[in-house]
Amino acid sequence: MYFLFSGEGSTDMGTGKHNNRICEGDDYEPGPMALLIEQLVTAKKRSSSVLQGQCGFLPKTALVKRAKPNRPGKKNFMLPGAKTKKDTRYFYSTAYSFGITAIEKSQTRGEQVVAVLFRDSDDRKSSGRKEWSDKWDSMIRGFAAAKFDAGVPMLPKPISEAWLLCALKEKGPYDNCAALERRSPSPKAKRPLKQELNDVCGGNSSRSNLCALVEQKRVSADNIDMPSFNAFRERLLEVI
Repeated sequence: MYFLFSGEGSTDMGTGKHNNRICEGDDYEPGPMALLIEQLVTAKKRSSSVLQGQCGFLPKTALVKRAKPNRPGKKNFMLPGAKTKKDTRYFYSTAYSFGITAIEKSQTRGEQVVAVLFRDSDDRKSSGRKEWSDKWDSMIRGFAAAKFDAGVPMLPKPISEAWLLCALKEKGPYDNCAALERRSPSPKAKRPLKQELNDVCGGNSSRSNLCALVEQKRVSADNIDMPSFNAFRERLLEVI
């Protein structure tokens, strides 16, 4: 089983040395979200994928370029399906494009590919669940439109720092973490999530330090109980 990842920044899925193609081996440096996947996969399959190099990373720039409309000889990925709302078509189109990429990779490798697409939901307009669920559903529909059934949305609410803070917060780690999903992701908020994570990490919330905390099980995927994380975990375990 091979895993294909795409993210938004180095502190979620990681970073690759190339912006225009899938990065593998030494060309890919996993981020903390990839290592949380590793925890779940290893517990379920009793074998490593991420740390043994059975994975690849498609940078956001490459995926977004592939999903752009009106490219000669390419389908218009940006056109939403009949049930895709205008404000979530980005999630639909990137999932569709990523599903097509995963199918191509599966054919090249001759084995099953599981594609995990990370995007922050970043729900600034509303703290309700509806906006998040619209984006999740759009990603699921995008994978389905590509006829790819091993696609997994990884859609933190509101951003990935909330998931990590669930484990690392100073008062009551893993306790009442659903409340973090109602926090504003804005850097101008009274208690910015990114700043709070940096503070609890002693001023070092770099990719390498966050990865070390996951590897040391300071952040445990088994113990995080948040609606957005639970949806991701359930989908991942279903697919693998």
